[in-house]
Amino acid sequence: MTYTPRPLDTSAVELTPDVLALSERPAEHAHDMWALSSTGADSARPPAASYHEGC
Repeated sequence: MTYTPRPLDTSAVELTPDVLALSERPAEHAHDMWALSSTGADSARPPAASYHEGC
């Protein structure tokens, strides 16, 4: 079985500023975690106290 991605067209979706702000931090976190796992740079992760700053 072959996976075929079928992304949704969200080009017409407009988020309010408060909803946009809520979505940005989890998206950044997901990207940061992906980058850490793909580079093998787990040792570059900051300590837990500073890791969650600004959440």
